[in-house]
This record gives sequence, structure tokens and C-alpha cells, in this order.
Amino acid sequence: MNYPIGRNDEFVIYSKSGCKNCSIAKSYLLKAGKPFLEVNCDDYILENKNDFLNFIFKKAGETLEKPQFPFIFFNNTFFQSKSQMEDFCNKELIDEFLEC
Repeated sequence: MNYPIGRNDEFVIYSKSGCKNCSIAKSYLLKAGKPFLEVNCDDYILENKNDFLNFIFKKAGETLEKPQFPFIFFNNTFFQSKSQMEDFCNKELIDEFLEC
């Protein structure tokens, strides 16, 4: 099965319904003004959970410790947690400021 992967200039959040951490991550990106694609994975999990998890493991590489939603990517960088994503966004904002 082919899963959405998003563009290089946006975050991709693989989420599922009712996931509190997914909602928190999406809210953070909205407030930070970062573009993102949300991929709701409910159907993927129902249709073929193992195939979907294999896709996530391959996309994340060896950085994925355990499968837990949300799965967040930006330009092939995988974020295991919202705090890792926040650190990245803050560093990116600092880098943009220094370039001005």
C-alpha cells in the first residue's frame, strides 16, 4: 500500500482518532505557524496494521524506539516526541533570525 509522505517543506503527522498527543502536536504546529499534513491512520491500522507499522519503521529508520502515535516527520527527520519537534522548531526559528 502507498501511504502519504507529504512535501519536503512541511511536517507530516501520522495520527489516529482520539489521540491526545496527536492533538497536542497539531496544535503546537498551528500556533508556531508551521505547515503540516495530517494523515489519519485509522483505516490503515484496520486494513493492515503490520504493513503500516513496517512503513513507519522504514521511514523512521533506527530512531524509532517503540510505535506510539503521533509519528512526526520533517524532511526525513523523525521526531519520537513533541518535545523533540519543539526543539527542532525553536532551533529553526533561531537559525532564521540569525540569517536576517
